[in-house]
Order: sequence, then structure tokens, then C-alpha cells
Amino acid sequence: MSRLASPSSDIPANNRMSAAQFRELNSQAAKGKKGRNGKFNAIVITTSEGRFDSKMEYQRYLNLKLMLRAGEITDLQRQVPYELTAGGIHICTYVADFVYKKQDVTVVEDVKGFRTPEYRLKRRLMRDILGIEILETGRVRKPKKTSP
Repeated sequence: MSRLASPSSDIPANNRMSAAQFRELNSQAAKGKKGRNGKFNAIVITTSEGRFDSKMEYQRYLNLKLMLRAGEITDLQRQVPYELTAGGIHICTYVADFVYKKQDVTVVEDVKGFRTPEYRLKRRLMRDILGIEILETGRVRKPKKTSP
């Protein structure tokens, strides 16, 4: 008997298995395995109001809904896409977490726990191409200042 196969294992003694057996073993292992929640360990929340990429985003949505009911904001929308093109060439698509109006001014908001390089690029493109500043909420950490 080889070192890898044991009498209690599901692997045949000759260490060979069919593709179906491999898929079955992997699915069994995946069921018992507690994996990562996502790239930044954010927990996805699914409610009757939709899917939210993090608890923080869902909490912000609940706060915005209260503000909407109180009349502080209007026209609340979620996951609004913005096509970023320059010179007729599509560069990328930015999807805002929330868009709403506050005192007749359109606010584009993104809930951030961490600023990725991709997000920073899209934020600059939104400002430079469309002239839209993104309001960042959440746990955005400011860069540390270095002393001269």
C-alpha cells in the first residue's frame, strides 16, 4: 500500500481515480471547509433589498434609507454604473455603491474599508473625465504623514 492511501481513505490503493471521483472528493472537502469571505475578508450580506458586498455597505444603506424617509435626501439608487471613456475609447466602468440627491446636488458615494489601486485610478478618472467627486464613507484610512 502506498504512503498516500490509507485504509480509511476514499482514495483507491493505486492512487488513481476518475474525474467523477475527484469532483466528489473536492465537493465533500469544500462543504466542510470554512473558506475566506472575500478579497478583504468582507462578509457578503443578502437581504430582501438585495445583495451587499459588506456589512459596512449594508449599514450605510440602512442609514441612507432613514435619511430618505426623513426627507434629507431624495432619489436613492444602488450600484449605479458609470462608463468611463476618453476620445471614444472605453477605459473602464465604475460602479458607485450609492447615488442620491441632497439639496438638489447629486452625490456619488462609495463605502470603503480599503482603497485599492484600482479604486484610486477609477476615482481619478471619474473626476477628470466626468467631473464627479466621489464621497467616500466607511473606514477609509488616511495615509500617514512622514516627517521631513
